[in-house]
Amino acid sequence: MRRRTARPAESPTAHRRAHIDGLRAISILAVVGYHAHLPGFSGGFVGVDVFFVISGYLILGQIEAGLASGRFRLWTFYARRFLRILPPLLLVLVASALVARVALVTPDDLREFRHEIVSSALMYANHHFLRSEGDYFGRAIQVKPLLHTWSLMVEEQFYLVAPLAAMAVHGAWRRLRGRSRAAAGLVVAGLFAASLLASVRFTDPEYNAAFFLMPLRAWEFAAGGLVSLLLPFVARSPAPLRPWLAPLGLAAIVVATTCFDATTPYPALFVALPVAGSVLLIAANLTSPRTRMARWMSAGALAGIGLLSYGWYLWHWPLLVFGRLALPDAAPLQRDLCLVTVAFAVAFVTYRLVERPVRRSRGALLRRPRLVVGFAAAILAAFAITGQSEFQRLQAAAATERTALLAAQSAPTQEGLAQPGNGVATAAPRPARASAILMGDSHAGVLAQTLTQAASGEAVELVQSTRLGCLALLDVDVFAKGMRLDRCRGFWDETLAALHETKPAVRSAIIAQNWMMYLGTPDVSGHGRTSQIGPSDGPVAEDALAFLRERLLVSLSALEAAGVERILLVGPVPDFGHDPVNCVMRAHRFSGDLARCRQTVSAGEPYVSALRKTLEAVVTGHPGRRWVDPASTFCADGLCSAVDGDGRLLFADRSHLSGAGAARFERHARSDLDWSLGVR
Repeated sequence: MRRRTARPAESPTAHRRAHIDGLRAISILAVVGYHAHLPGFSGGFVGVDVFFVISGYLILGQIEAGLASGRFRLWTFYARRFLRILPPLLLVLVASALVARVALVTPDDLREFRHEIVSSALMYANHHFLRSEGDYFGRAIQVKPLLHTWSLMVEEQFYLVAPLAAMAVHGAWRRLRGRSRAAAGLVVAGLFAASLLASVRFTDPEYNAAFFLMPLRAWEFAAGGLVSLLLPFVARSPAPLRPWLAPLGLAAIVVATTCFDATTPYPALFVALPVAGSVLLIAANLTSPRTRMARWMSAGALAGIGLLSYGWYLWHWPLLVFGRLALPDAAPLQRDLCLVTVAFAVAFVTYRLVERPVRRSRGALLRRPRLVVGFAAAILAAFAITGQSEFQRLQAAAATERTALLAAQSAPTQEGLAQPGNGVATAAPRPARASAILMGDSHAGVLAQTLTQAASGEAVELVQSTRLGCLALLDVDVFAKGMRLDRCRGFWDETLAALHETKPAVRSAIIAQNWMMYLGTPDVSGHGRTSQIGPSDGPVAEDALAFLRERLLVSLSALEAAGVERILLVGPVPDFGHDPVNCVMRAHRFSGDLARCRQTVSAGEPYVSALRKTLEAVVTGHPGRRWVDPASTFCADGLCSAVDGDGRLLFADRSHLSGAGAARFERHARSDLDWSLGVR
């Protein structure tokens, strides 16, 4: 007897399909494994793309079924979405806010959380994270408890526009005939292609709009919605091939999960692998629900995890962030496994006490959908206003605490760094036998007080010519985000004027700069720097390091022609990927262990080594030139420390020295400084 071809399954609104919950389980396991840094889950972030496909399949299917039957109601749809998403989300936001009051101690963290809580409540968190971070894979995400809400916001924004778009397409389709319908279909296909192509075009490691923005993710939802169109083709596929379609789809997701990582340009075209795998897996299981794969994905354990996937997704990331802050020295793998297990248990309780009761009451609540939507919007707005006010207050208190910590350690604040430093820093206590000039940006400014004291002890008057964010070199302009900085123009001429006017004549120059900032290379966190350099009245230099070397040679020669006999270049200080002051504040709140306020010597390589070679090259062969490397002052045994053995801050922020740091540098570089001042 000939076996009948399996018919496509019913509309997705007919009943819950356990294999969809199984796919949800695969998605959440991938995401949680990635966030917990489990081996084999380096690309687990693709689980979010699987979620998008599932949502597109279910939601677009519901909308289409409602429109086809004439029973679709826009406000009922919105109310249903609010009832599904809002109660657990609001619970997590409230819990996170309560924990954040204790766990977040720095003004930076509290300011960021204030933005997170407000943007999550008002459904634009994905836009906030794009503006504030630009990249999902940066180190800073480790202290963003609500980072994971970006994907929920993408879904919510899609839910806002999807029914309106579907209603417009459905209405046009009913009115059109023949070629007009074909043209409408081409328009829809064009929008799908435009979203996909824009996703590829706007994938950028620095400002990854394709990762965070709904219009550039919309094609993934649409791909899920197209499953119903694929069912006849899958059902008519060769019988020997049909049982392998679902394993092939699962393999695509597994390959993406295990082979992709944070260095993969994403989404770009790489996202097509998990999206296509998800579409194929859903379609194959719908057309062949009795295959071994479909039965495995519908099994109780996997489907049970899928039922808890939303709550687990909501809880796991805040628990990981707060747990890592509170237990920084615990074994990472064991700690994170414990935290995500706790999150799973909390998700189970949330499902039983929140999600399931709301679902059971949904029929009664949906009788007045506009009231549900209005009430939900009012709750979110009130929560956003309260969160803004409360965390603004906490941020101000933390800022006061930080300022007091810096003041106690003679470290400059950001306001202090912004002050220009021109003129005589401190007069020598007795008639000066010589003069020296300290040149550069704020990295020179933080050395001024310490070096002035050292110079005055040798009867040398130190003249300070420093300016925030400006390079003290001849015929060099500084650009910020492609815009020429007018405040840096004329800086070299003013420095030379100060040199010529000083009596006794200036015979020594010390040049200290945040050299790496001007080269446009990535910082230690992997983010590109916004400052660049180029010739005066010219474009940005294509090879910043070669241009820097050429301008250094010209500028040092100009100083020597002006009578300067000894020039000391201060090399790059360690640039920390974290703010040392914030690290100390967190250590005081939690473990008290300041050893974690360190980073490896290799941070910033290979760019730092290339700069050191450049500084070495411009002084080699010139007896009146030297350079000193501050790294030897702050780094040992492969680690650079922002705090000394007595717990004093050596850095006031990621790259500026504190008073103690400047004093330590002066002691370690004494012989070179004495040489530059003419003491030996």
